[in-house]
Amino acid sequence: MSEERKRPLTEDEAAECRSLKSLWERKRKEGMSLTQSAAGDALGISQAAVSHYLNGRNRLNLSAALGFAKFLGADISDFSPRLAAEHRSLANARPAEAKIVGALDPWDDTTPLHDDDVELPLLKTVCLAAGAGLEPGSEDFDGMKLRFSKSTLRKVGVQPECAVCVMVMGNSMEPMLPDGATVGVNTADKAIKDGDIYAINHNGELRVKQLYRLKQEGLRLRSINRDEWEDEDLGAEEAAAVIVIGRVFWWSALR
Repeated sequence: MSEERKRPLTEDEAAECRSLKSLWERKRKEGMSLTQSAAGDALGISQAAVSHYLNGRNRLNLSAALGFAKFLGADISDFSPRLAAEHRSLANARPAEAKIVGALDPWDDTTPLHDDDVELPLLKTVCLAAGAGLEPGSEDFDGMKLRFSKSTLRKVGVQPECAVCVMVMGNSMEPMLPDGATVGVNTADKAIKDGDIYAINHNGELRVKQLYRLKQEGLRLRSINRDEWEDEDLGAEEAAAVIVIGRVFWWSALR
C-alpha cells in the first residue's frame, strides 16, 4: 500500500512551529498549567494534532494559530507574523451580509419526525481518515442519527437506505473537510467520477479522498490540502485493493 506523502515544511513554516513551541514552554515556566490534551479540547482537534503543530510536523494555518493564541493568552504575531498579517487582512475585509429567511424549527432527539424527514445513522466509532488512515471500527452507532429531509436527498439522488454519516479525522482534506467534520456517504454510488470525493477502504484503512482514474487501470488518491499531502498514484495491482464505499454527497463541520 502506498502511504500518503506529506510535503516537508519550508524553513519559514518550521520556524513558526518552533516559535510556537518556545512560547508554549515560556508560558509553562511562567506558571500556566498546559497540557496537549487541554489544548486539543480548546482548539477542537486531537492531542496528536497539537503535538504535530508544536513539533513541526504540520504547518500552522490561521484556524490553528487563532486557537493557540487564545489558549496561550498571546497574540498570533508572537509566533507567526505571516498568519497575523493574514488575520488582519481578513478582519479588514467587508463582512458579507446575511439574513435568516423564515422561522427556525428547533428539534432534539425526542422531536417526532415530520413526513418529509428521515434519520441517517451517524457512525461515531467509524472514522474516515483524511490523513494516514485509521483502522475501521465497529459499525455500532449507538443509536446516534442525523436528520435530513427526504426531498433534499432526492435532489442529490440519494436513497435514505443507502446513506450513512461518518466522522472525518486528519487535515489532508482541509479546508473543505476539516478535522472532525461529518460527511454523508451514498453507498449506492461507487462509480468513480474524476475529482469527486469518495469514502474508500484502502487495504483495511478507511479514508476519504478525491479519486481520479489513471491509464492502465491505475488510480490517483488526491487530498484537498495539497500543500502538505502529495498525490498517491497507484498502479493496477495497488488500485485493485481499493474498495469504494461510496461517494460523499454532504458534509458539515463546526469551527
